[in-house]
Amino acid sequence: MIKGAASRCKAALALNFGNVSARNLYADFLIRQDRYDDAICLLRDGMEFDTDDGRLKHKLALAYAGSGAKQEDVLVSFSRAAQTLPAQWPAYLDMAIYLYLSGRERDAMEIFERLREVQIDRAEMRRFRNIRALSRGVSMERTGVLVFLRQESGYIRSENSSTDVYLDRYHVRPEIDTSLEVGARVEYELGFNMFGPTARHVRRISGW
Repeated sequence: MIKGAASRCKAALALNFGNVSARNLYADFLIRQDRYDDAICLLRDGMEFDTDDGRLKHKLALAYAGSGAKQEDVLVSFSRAAQTLPAQWPAYLDMAIYLYLSGRERDAMEIFERLREVQIDRAEMRRFRNIRALSRGVSMERTGVLVFLRQESGYIRSENSSTDVYLDRYHVRPEIDTSLEVGARVEYELGFNMFGPTARHVRRISGW
């Protein structure tokens, strides 16, 4: 179904090279297929028709990130896409994730603080984001110690990290959740939503 939609977008571009919506959707397909260089070419061509389209700028930043471009080039591209909140909050979010995964955690957390004030559906704010293009070459498997725990949530202090990672106990399997306590050492997969870095697939390390 996705490939069919991509084919229709490609056909629409063949008929109308300046169709920005079709270009945006086809670029999204290319990025999901890890065809970052193809996406970059497609998006650069599209910018000649509409230099102000925020969607194209956002997709271009994602394609640069996935292609392994220099950090400064990726961030310049994100900055062009993320002009105003709340209108461009998806671009701000992806920029924050990219900064975090690039080791600039404090800069990332400043953006996450601003994103928490955006007025959108709460469920959308808590939804985990697709970070494939942003996490290229970065291991998402982490280890840490539970430093805070309450009925619904907690925080994990990770090794080699300056920020604590949020733990939503709703996403922890019951048999694991009942064994959690402050001081427990855990392994988890790092994920992101609009609130910031969040632990997924938490498992307690035996022997602790």
